[in-house]
Amino acid sequence: MKNNILIILFCITTTFGYSQKANIYWFSIPNTSKRPIANRGGSDFSFNDKILNSIFKKYNTKKIKKSFPTSKTPLLQTIFEIEVEDKNMIEELKNNASNLFLNIEKVPEIQLLYLPNDFGTSGGNYKSKKN
Repeated sequence: MKNNILIILFCITTTFGYSQKANIYWFSIPNTSKRPIANRGGSDFSFNDKILNSIFKKYNTKKIKKSFPTSKTPLLQTIFEIEVEDKNMIEELKNNASNLFLNIEKVPEIQLLYLPNDFGTSGGNYKSKKN
């Protein structure tokens, strides 16, 4: 019995103990020739620029994608989202490719404006029972 509890505690601590916050950033690439090109079914990507390829090979990039792929607005079509392990990559992009990657900013953590148990308690939907 004691061993089962220890095994369960070990599993819980290893599962939840190793949780890293994702480093997700938004940025704009207005120049269409400098945008990432998907290779091998979208799992890998490259650029038409040797400097960018060397930066992205140097650091482990988890994923890069368009933030708003279905948008009809031309400005939103230039916005990309990147998930990186090392924050130094973003600093290197700011230093070496600031003319290509514009407005680099960290994606804010989403905070819900409601609690899961307060649906329908806005006051306007309440119907009082009349006797």
